[in-house]
This record gives sequence, C-alpha cells and structure tokens, in this order.
Amino acid sequence: MGNSFFRDRLQDVARGIGRGLRRVRVRGIPRVMYMTAPLVLGRGLQVVRSVSGLKLMLDPCAYTGCMMFYGRYSTEILRLLKMTVGEGDRVLDVGTQLGYITSHLAQWVGPNGGVYSFEADPRAVEQLRTTVRENRFDWVKVFPIAASDREGSISFNVSPVLGWSTAVNGTHLTGLTTIEVPCSRIDDLVNAGEIRRPIRLIKIDVEGSECAVLDGMRQLIAEDRPFVLTEINPDMLRPSGLSSRDLLGRLQPFGYRFYRVYQPQGILGGGETAFAEVDPASELEACDVFCAPEGTPLSSALQTLVDRAKHA
Repeated sequence: MGNSFFRDRLQDVARGIGRGLRRVRVRGIPRVMYMTAPLVLGRGLQVVRSVSGLKLMLDPCAYTGCMMFYGRYSTEILRLLKMTVGEGDRVLDVGTQLGYITSHLAQWVGPNGGVYSFEADPRAVEQLRTTVRENRFDWVKVFPIAASDREGSISFNVSPVLGWSTAVNGTHLTGLTTIEVPCSRIDDLVNAGEIRRPIRLIKIDVEGSECAVLDGMRQLIAEDRPFVLTEINPDMLRPSGLSSRDLLGRLQPFGYRFYRVYQPQGILGGGETAFAEVDPASELEACDVFCAPEGTPLSSALQTLVDRAKHA
C-alpha cells in the first residue's frame, strides 16, 4: 500500500513536470526522463495515465512508451491532427500500433464521431484494445487486420520492436517472425457497412505498405476526398520497388496538394507544426506528408500553415 501510494504521488509529480516541459526542446531532457522511468513508472506493460490525461497500455521503460507518457511523442503530428478533425468527424487510423494516436483522435471527435483503427500485429492489438477500453472510447472500432489491396490473408513479419512489424519482405529489419494475418480492402469494408462515411481524415503508417492501403480505398478517396497523413519511409518502400513518387502519385489524380510536416527549431518549438510544400514527383527522404484535397475548406489553423508554406 505504501509503495503504491508513493509511486502514485511520484507519477503525479512526473506528469506535472511533463506538462511544464512540454514545449521545451533541450538536449538531455528526454534522456533524463528515460533513465528515471523505472523509478517513476515501474517496469513492464501496464496502464498509465499520461500527461495528456489519457490512459495508455504501454511499457514506460521502452523509450517510445516513456515519451508517450510525457507527451513528447510525435507532438507536431498530434497538433496537426487536432487542427484537422473536430467533434463528430469520422477518421481512419491505419497502422495504429498501441493506440496512442487513436486515443487522441477519439478524444477529439467524441462519441458522435468514429475512429476506425487498423492494426495487424497481435501484440499491438492487445495493447490497443486495452487502451480503448480503459478510456471507454466506445466509438473506436478496432480491425485486427492488415489494410491492403486485396481480401484474404497476407504474410506479416512481426518485429520484436513494437511498431516495426511489416508486410514487406526483404527489408533491413532483423529478428522477424512471419505469421499469417487477415487482410482486407477498406473499400470493401465501407461497402459492407463496417465503416460509416463520410471520412474526414486518414492517417497511414504501415511500414512500407502504404501503396497497397491506398490501392484498397480508391473509391473512398474519390468520393469523400479526405485529408491524408502518410508516413514516407524510403527504406521500407524500396524492397517492393516503390518510392515516395509511387505513394503520392496514387493521390495526385484525385487533386491533392502535398506538405512535408516538420517541427520548427527552437528551445520552445516542442508541439509546434510547420509545413513545406513538396512536389509529388520528387524523391523524398523519410518524413510525414500531409495531403490536402484541393477545394476542401481548411480550418483557420491549417490555412495558416499552408499560407506560411507558400511564403517560406
């Protein structure tokens, strides 16, 4: 009882420190947080309340899990997503991992909206389901499958590192275990009534299978013209003979503009988001790209990012 009490108080202090340092980007702060995580948070998979107030099923002694607890993981992405969605929107999170972004999206769209989360790694699915349940996000629907360009099953390479599992063969990753997982086209799920439309936003992070995901939702993209946030990972695209040109080229015919997402430099740059417009025909390095359908009204915050990108 005593140890639990002091651990709880220590976590309260850590959350307060995390909130205070959220915007601060000084070399060494994440390292101190990571080194003290076993003392503050304990070891092994567990449900913890993060700086954002969400309950997350994670391993706080893993670097990524520690940064999620302190609210320092993908902060520029979270800020961008919050600019893009609102109450009542429906969104797809393809490549959900443990549910960090899904849980934030669920918080923002609320019970009148919907989040459709796709994850093929069985270990991540377990954490995702726990995170959804702990936050009572009944409007999140979990699909424990690989979103793809066909129906049936697919060989899936599970990595010992959560978030690195992939359906791509011949990558640089090691220690992989191959399993069979079900796969489906998102268009087929929409037509079967499993996903309600319209879809406002699609976030894709599937370690090199982004092209297959987009090929499986051409109808949805054509009809709903959602915003798309996709990871560009050349090392994972290359084994399939693909590049960023192939990935963005799948959206270009539908009338999209493309912006590389980055976090501005500066001590207080944490959580800030900036755009740089990119040519889809160019070869991009590893980054995240926000794809905005032309003619779709932007929130004022998004419009500011676009305007700044034009004058950069």
